[in-house]
Amino acid sequence: MEHANIADSEESKHNKMWMVPMYRSLVFGENYVKHVVAELGIKKGDEVIDFGCGTGKTAKALCKKGISVHGIDIAENALNEEMHSKELFYFSKQCLWQLNSKVLDVDYAICTNVMEQIPEKLVHAVLYQIAKKTLKAGFFAICTEQEALGPKHINQQLNVTVRSGRWWADQLERYWDITFAEDVNNLRTYLYYVKVRKEDNAEWKQRDR
Repeated sequence: MEHANIADSEESKHNKMWMVPMYRSLVFGENYVKHVVAELGIKKGDEVIDFGCGTGKTAKALCKKGISVHGIDIAENALNEEMHSKELFYFSKQCLWQLNSKVLDVDYAICTNVMEQIPEKLVHAVLYQIAKKTLKAGFFAICTEQEALGPKHINQQLNVTVRSGRWWADQLERYWDITFAEDVNNLRTYLYYVKVRKEDNAEWKQRDR
């Protein structure tokens, strides 16, 4: 029940935030697509889940490369209208720590500027869900500093788990083999490329039966 209440609260907060035009314009995920595709070896015809897809700009860039994308977000109003009819794109409104049966296993996962907005006590619930659904590899971009738009526009903080790049690396390493480097734009956003440990993946599959 507690987690359900948190989900309702987070959905309400993000619904409000996505109504702010400036916030909608500051989505950076699509800027990573070229490098992510190259680093992870994603090819035309592959399937990706975009965890916390927001407006769908990242998904749109992937779809242009012939990659199928399942976009997931807690706030349905985040998604740009054009994405509802976008070829190769499928959207489902879900809470990342409570994924349902609509979320099928895929080879690759992308999660950009989302984890810092997850309440800290639910960080591992989300990482577990992402790891469980990812068969090969994934990409995370995680901001390590506070932001000002939430307090300014809706009087609520968006980045509720503000931790160092090393702290985030430690959390990710519980689930994947990772490499990471600070963002080249010096935005205090860390980029992590993760590779699934096959033995861990098999263990999680067995655990859920």
